[in-house]
Amino acid sequence: MALFALFLSSFASGSSMLPAGIGMLGLCTGFILVVTPIISAAASALPPGQTGIGLGILQGAQFLGAGTGPALFGVLVAVRQQSGTAALNPLSTGHEGAAYSDAFLAMAAVTALALLAAHRMRPAAAAPTPTQAADKVRQGPQS
Repeated sequence: MALFALFLSSFASGSSMLPAGIGMLGLCTGFILVVTPIISAAASALPPGQTGIGLGILQGAQFLGAGTGPALFGVLVAVRQQSGTAALNPLSTGHEGAAYSDAFLAMAAVTALALLAAHRMRPAAAAPTPTQAADKVRQGPQS
């Protein structure tokens, strides 16, 4: 998603519709590939009696993000259009799309930060418990 947002920031603003369509297709595909595993992980992490409530809370958070995110990026586009300055992205291809280039650059940055945060929150490989280690010793080498 970050790569396609960066692509939109750099090459699709102020150009033909084809690069913009490719960029949006990539963003939507990335969104689908991210949301599906999140829902599966949440459903498998919750006890059976709390799955419905937990997925409802997750869906509510997604709806809030789906409304808040575009609103914030819309504000960013409006502020950048009012300033009339060139795009912050040095790879941007046109001045008329500078505000959108900056919005997609911000989207790429937020996505990259979320990816880094998710990577840091990943649980480390669990060390074997003393019982598991003793069982492995008793079994001997695996052939």
